[in-house]
Amino acid sequence: MDAATEKIIVNGTEVIAVSTESSTIVVTGLLGPKSEMYLSQANDIDFSELKDGSTLVYNTNNTKWKATEKLDKQAIECGEF
Repeated sequence: MDAATEKIIVNGTEVIAVSTESSTIVVTGLLGPKSEMYLSQANDIDFSELKDGSTLVYNTNNTKWKATEKLDKQAIECGEF
């Protein structure tokens, strides 16, 4: 959302984003249930190689995320110069 959009929470469960420039509703939706979860509690993340600078990479073979510094299957588009 940009600076001209304001978030309003209604009844603690519904979120409505309203444009302050034109007073129109930008988006509306329901909030999910309140919960607190830490990545360390997730059972689908492999932290065995966790190091400073690691990122999470998904592995379709074991359907888990892995903390790694290696990006060996990504295709990175950097544009043309």
